[in-house]
Amino acid sequence: MRTIWLALMPMLFSSCMHKKNFYYYAIDTHLTPKRVYSVNFSWPDFESNFQVRTDRSCVYHVFDFNISPDGLPFNISPVAWSSDTLQTQSQAALKKWQFPQSDMPIRQARAGFIYNHHNQVTAFMFNRQSPIYHGSASPTAPLESIRPLNWQTNFHDGEVQDQLSGFVDVSFTINNDGRVDQPKIINAFPPGLYDEAGLATVSHWTFPALQKQQSGIVRISYLIDGPNSCTY
Repeated sequence: MRTIWLALMPMLFSSCMHKKNFYYYAIDTHLTPKRVYSVNFSWPDFESNFQVRTDRSCVYHVFDFNISPDGLPFNISPVAWSSDTLQTQSQAALKKWQFPQSDMPIRQARAGFIYNHHNQVTAFMFNRQSPIYHGSASPTAPLESIRPLNWQTNFHDGEVQDQLSGFVDVSFTINNDGRVDQPKIINAFPPGLYDEAGLATVSHWTFPALQKQQSGIVRISYLIDGPNSCTY
């Protein structure tokens, strides 16, 4: 897993967007845009006009799209979102992005936006193969009646601990002896960022012995202090 911080990459911002309020990340992808547009917004208006849940400090949208040989996005399709607020504006901004030209007829890509209560926007390029739940709701169904004996979440990937908050939803099976089997990432945001850390965490859990196998899904959140800290 590779994370690249591209603070010095030349970008073109929307007319009202200040550089200090805009961030860009590339996560495990070789595709790098030449020009990145974003959306100007005000979080107080965001909450009052669009009735964003007050217990959520960030909103995100993720899109799959193709890139033409001349570097222009097309066939943009939303694949995951925490709220449909500003989704149309995000899609319109992404349509203006520009990529290097290529001899390839079509390049597949995935990108997204995060809006937070500091009036900051973070744009991403993702690995399109990273697991992500398609839709507006997470399939999370935490185990209600059983908890691991060693509830640890300290198996971090050192590359990203101080850069960005995120979460992973991990499905797994508990064997009769309490060991975890077949952990699998079924949803994550940002896609690919904490997959390895989440799988390592769940793989190290042990549960009380069971009379029969039990399956479950758990969400592990990684909350980072700083301007990009989010609760989804």
